[in-house]
Amino acid sequence: MQVEEFDRSAAYVAAKGALDVVQRVTGGWPSEVAQSARRCASDMVAAIAESLEHAETSSARRRCLRGALCNAIELAAICDVARAHGLGCEESLRCAGRTLSLLGLSYHATSIAND
Repeated sequence: MQVEEFDRSAAYVAAKGALDVVQRVTGGWPSEVAQSARRCASDMVAAIAESLEHAETSSARRRCLRGALCNAIELAAICDVARAHGLGCEESLRCAGRTLSLLGLSYHATSIAND
């Protein structure tokens, strides 16, 4: 795989952006919550990167994208809880939502064969 493929994946770019934001904003969060958010964001990026190593319409790519979707949903839930506790994480919640949307589109694209 070439590095350019990562940059061409909108889901990967969004997930990487979410990871950067989470790493930046979680400094003032309780350590357990911050660690969970960072882990979810990091696992999400790793799952998307792994998905790009598989054929575009393969079940292996879908498996990786499902894992990334689970991580994105968990990250959004953590950000919701953090926001409810006044930890100021609107930007991370927005990034998680954007990544969720793009992952959904990426997953859908795996079921479309190239004609």
